[in-house]
Amino acid sequence: MASNNSSSFLRDQLLCSICLDVLIQPVSTPCGHNFCMNCISTYWDSVTDCRCPICKEHFKTRPNLKVNTFILEVVTQFQLQQLPEIHARPVAVAAVAVEAAAVGGSHNVRCDVCPGDTQDAFMSCVQCQRSYCHAHLEAHETDGTLRAHTLVAPLENLVVRVCQEHHRLRLHFCRDDGQLLCDTCAAGRHAGHHFVPVEKACQEKRSVMVHMEARALMMMDKRREKVGALKEAVTQNRADTRDMLGKFAGSFGKLLSELLGVRDWLEKVTQEKQKADESWSDKMMVSIEKEIVQLSSTVEKMQELKNTKDQLLLLLQDDVALPLTEDLQVMSRSTLTQDVHMSVKTAMTKIQELVGSMSRDMEVVWSTGGEWQVVTPLQDLLQYQEEVLLDPDTAHPLLLVSEDRKQVKYGLSLITAQVPKPSMFTEHLAVLGTRGFSSQRFYFQVFVGHKTEWCLGVATASIQTRETLTRSTSTGLWAIWFLMNRFEAYGCPDVPVHIGKVELVGVFVDYHGSKVSFYNVQTEELIYSFTDCHFREELFPYFNPCDNEFGFNMEPLVIVPVSPTDD
Repeated sequence: MASNNSSSFLRDQLLCSICLDVLIQPVSTPCGHNFCMNCISTYWDSVTDCRCPICKEHFKTRPNLKVNTFILEVVTQFQLQQLPEIHARPVAVAAVAVEAAAVGGSHNVRCDVCPGDTQDAFMSCVQCQRSYCHAHLEAHETDGTLRAHTLVAPLENLVVRVCQEHHRLRLHFCRDDGQLLCDTCAAGRHAGHHFVPVEKACQEKRSVMVHMEARALMMMDKRREKVGALKEAVTQNRADTRDMLGKFAGSFGKLLSELLGVRDWLEKVTQEKQKADESWSDKMMVSIEKEIVQLSSTVEKMQELKNTKDQLLLLLQDDVALPLTEDLQVMSRSTLTQDVHMSVKTAMTKIQELVGSMSRDMEVVWSTGGEWQVVTPLQDLLQYQEEVLLDPDTAHPLLLVSEDRKQVKYGLSLITAQVPKPSMFTEHLAVLGTRGFSSQRFYFQVFVGHKTEWCLGVATASIQTRETLTRSTSTGLWAIWFLMNRFEAYGCPDVPVHIGKVELVGVFVDYHGSKVSFYNVQTEELIYSFTDCHFREELFPYFNPCDNEFGFNMEPLVIVPVSPTDD
């Protein structure tokens, strides 16, 4: 018991009053108090006047402290006493054995001399930088030169662990230079640097690695979740593709059948028309040839009468009458080309009606801006409807949110003093939905009525609420902006994407498809689509009713459910 009390007392005397740990590179101040060299140096660097942290004695000039070798030896002896076993070698050797334990001695190190690397090592030699079993260690016990070598507990990688300049174990880690140091290096060219025991540096590094490992595992989980969601999306897309191809096959089969029927009908009509025209033409040519003969006879009579020299005979002769003939205008008939043209026009009208029906019943391909996109019919999106409520904590102070959180409009609130909230918009007249969406498809509808200006879409969770949003694609906002009579994509200012007014807007988001689409619900017409959006966080519905800058605009934006007739 007395021994334990003595050891505890000695440990208390060897503690640094600053770091409260056993002294490392102990130094003594002129007033007689002991500290770690790094601790007292750091303390004096942080204060304006140089004084002792314990007795507060003031020093006119900063003392040039040196390592107190006597106290260093006492610390070494104290550490030696804390080991349960130590080999009977000189004190210096035993002290290094303590050092070996501090840097991670191992009992699984193999003897470097035994063939086959099968015998466990008993000790390691700092100078030889090799490990030996009991048998091969005998030379270090008998040879006079080798007896001066320093033996330590078995260690691996001695070349790294031993200071090649001073042949001492590296017990310290210099944080300033990121190097392992022995006592001599620490007291020499690294004096004044911030260094800690190797064991503590390892603990800190392990702590950092544990944190990084946890973060990596979390990232792996998120990515596994992402992969699962992507696989689910791929499966869903495959099913959608099969359905779409089935619809295409049926519709195009019907279209092809119609086209073949139109072709057969045109061929039949054309052939019948040709035969009728040929028969009619033959009859007309026979009749016309008869009229030509009659006219020719009449012309001969006129020529004879015209050429007579007897004036009385010319005057008394009855006039020669022209034969009765058909009016050539009445005899004319519409040409084959004109009739065929009318037939083709009629057929094309039927085909256009069929294609229009196809475009309403299935996905069709359309081109805008030189890029092909797939437009999903509005009826197919209604199944993804989600309940959307407004979050008053995000609403700009000049916006009024209804009690049921389904409407928002511009206007002065009766509450004149609002407590600012971190999530509140202060630069844009906007409000977000309460719920964020990710890894899924969702759809909602908003009644905009006859408003002259509004902005509607979805925004990321990290959207800036206290700053002006730049109108670019990197803002984190995918929205359309209606102004007077035209639409613009918020990220592409002054570029109209649609002309005309809309009263009811449908917003559809395909998170994994990286797509946001806006529809005119009444006409089921696509207004605009954002593609290749690369979402990385939750998306929140975004509403901006705007002010009265362009005329009366006090009507609210109203979130409305899908009506039963739309199902």
